[in-house]
Amino acid sequence: MMKIVIVDDDRAAADALAQKLSTFDETQLCGIALNGMDGLRLVNETRPDVLFLDIELPDISGIEFLERANILPQYKCRTVMYTAHDRFMLSAFRNKAFDYLMKPIDDTELRNIIRRVCIEMAGVPDADSTSAAHQPTDTSSPTADVGDYNALDADNGITCRNDGKFIVYTNSVDFRAHPINLGGRFFDSI
Repeated sequence: MMKIVIVDDDRAAADALAQKLSTFDETQLCGIALNGMDGLRLVNETRPDVLFLDIELPDISGIEFLERANILPQYKCRTVMYTAHDRFMLSAFRNKAFDYLMKPIDDTELRNIIRRVCIEMAGVPDADSTSAAHQPTDTSSPTADVGDYNALDADNGITCRNDGKFIVYTNSVDFRAHPINLGGRFFDSI
């Protein structure tokens, strides 16, 4: 189960995000904080897997929040900055944001972020740490052929190439290849 905290001073926006997140079986909302200092306490108490963080808060900025959160006792919390302003994107990524989500929230973008977190939480190793023994030997799958690709879940951004490699489409700037273990078979996602 993916534990989530939302930090946003706009209660309506936080509630709208919470409602969207409730449609994912993998998520559990641990709490909502309406300012940065309460958010830091909530993150420290609940140790979420994912933090949805607004950038403009009444007491500290989301960027300052990230700087302070980076000195909390270490554990893996993925921070998704979400805001109506794209001008903070570079600062967010420089402060180790996992992703960036624009308001109003696009359902496809949110689904892609949740999928990326699920893949990372499943312990998918970096491509550099895998051996040739983990390469697929059987590329057959119950998918529909779509040109050079098999549509595994095309509506949700997952396709399988005819050579057995999966492609996961995302809004992220992180485009490393990751092997995915599906039923004992390993595939590279791009």
